Amino acid sequence: ITTMTPEELPQELIEAAAYVHTTGITPALASSTAETTRTLLEIAGEAGATRAFDLNYRTKLWDRPTARATYESLFASVDVLFVPERDARAVLGLDGDAEAIARELTAAHDFDTVVVTRGADGALARHGDETYEQAVFEAETVDAIGTGDAFVAGYLASRIDGDDVPTALERAAATAALKRTVAGDVAVVTPAEVDRVIAGDDGIDR
Repeated sequence: ITTMTPEELPQELIEAAAYVHTTGITPALASSTAETTRTLLEIAGEAGATRAFDLNYRTKLWDRPTARATYESLFASVDVLFVPERDARAVLGLDGDAEAIARELTAAHDFDTVVVTRGADGALARHGDETYEQAVFEAETVDAIGTGDAFVAGYLASRIDGDDVPTALERAAATAALKRTVAGDVAVVTPAEVDRVIAGDDGIDR
């Protein structure tokens, strides 16, 4: 991936997709992958796909000013942004609570949706003129690695299925809770398992 160029992108697959998702790790790897990320988002946008981007800042990959400049150069090609509250403050230089951060990002970059994650305090989404909040589902933590990715995957899967934003937030939180009970960094879970968490029937409660 560190040597991938825009010419190597599977353009036909991108153009056929309803959603295209990538993260801030890819543009951090090299100047070529930053350009590849930009091209990916542009192709997807021209094809009418919904483009999702998880900030996913990593201190070992780049410094904050460089990361911020790159992120902000990509934001015009992003429809749905996922951002941890801590990174919105430390990397993007934003102030206020999660709702204020979501409002400011939406106003500045015209996102369709901004999802701000807050760790143990749950998540918040700003979509259109509405703000939605979601608490975490309590679970025994066997392995926390991959929880953020599971949250994003749960959210996007729900939206692809046609669910509204508050439902997608709830399913994202349930998916993340399930991930914390699984060793390793990949959550292989089923919609039925997510349903049981939401219903409180799987030994995982809010």
